[in-house]
Amino acid sequence: MKLRGILALVTAGTLALTALPTVAQIIPVSDTLTTYRNGVQVDNRTVFEDQEPMAAPALIDHNTVNLGLYGAPILIFEPDGRTLSDIVGVVNGGGLQGLGFLSDPFGVTAQELAAWFGGTASGTTWTVTPFRTFDENPVTGITLDVTHFVNPSLQAAGYTAVFTSDGDVPDGGLTVALLGFALVGVEGLRRNLRK
Repeated sequence: MKLRGILALVTAGTLALTALPTVAQIIPVSDTLTTYRNGVQVDNRTVFEDQEPMAAPALIDHNTVNLGLYGAPILIFEPDGRTLSDIVGVVNGGGLQGLGFLSDPFGVTAQELAAWFGGTASGTTWTVTPFRTFDENPVTGITLDVTHFVNPSLQAAGYTAVFTSDGDVPDGGLTVALLGFALVGVEGLRRNLRK
């Protein structure tokens, strides 16, 4: 085999291996709620981009939640500061109970939001006294310690909770470029081997 053929093989293999981990993440994670006990993961709820907008909150076990904080969720806004991106807090209504979150609540009525997270629904408005509000960073998103929503007795036993919300989703241009280069290398190798 000629040196040129060996180089083409090495190049194609390298590019293909570089592209594979990127391809495996075509549908990125959007938001995640995780509970830990003394640093070891206990429970997790993850929502991917293709599962948004959500029609109902994702929940962690109802025994984990501090029901005293029903009606005081955290509101997270898009970088524009006006569009509601996510809600995380105590869910205690609509047949659901637990520590939970709702991503991109488009199409969810004010009455449903009020029923799940507490608050008052009136017509098309939904009002609540949020514990805190945050704006997402357009690049990195946001990571919040939400341990205060955990049942105090579990907190005393070492339980903590973290909510992460995504930033802007990459457009996948790098993935396409890497795959293109890999295919060119494979085609070059195929032609060299046929000669």
